[in-house]
Amino acid sequence: AGLCGISTFGVDAALPVVLACVLPMGLGIGLAQPTAVEVAISSAPPEIAGRVAGLQQTVLMISGSLGAAIFGSIIVAAAPEFAGHAVAVDAGPFLAGFGHATLLGAALTFLAALVAAATFRTTRWLEGAST
Repeated sequence: AGLCGISTFGVDAALPVVLACVLPMGLGIGLAQPTAVEVAISSAPPEIAGRVAGLQQTVLMISGSLGAAIFGSIIVAAAPEFAGHAVAVDAGPFLAGFGHATLLGAALTFLAALVAAATFRTTRWLEGAST
């Protein structure tokens, strides 16, 4: 929802509106990241838990870098005159590209949630509850 809201921002977006979109995203990421680390480490055998944690952090860093590169490319495709420049004189094309990138991010997040929900298993919890 936050990414969809951000995709509609214009140059005159009010700070409370920006915060209403950004804060839930930050809270969600803050809650999801430690949980992802815990699931990755606890599901691995103890002798390789360190390697699994390292792999999880590596994937996190690579995916962040790829995401920034891909979304940056989408933004620049909508406003090629701003490529390599720090300041945009006319922010309209830049914001249009930013809107496209954030909508793509929202769609990918929704798709990931669907995949996670479809593949979620409760067998471990049910086995642990019976003992």
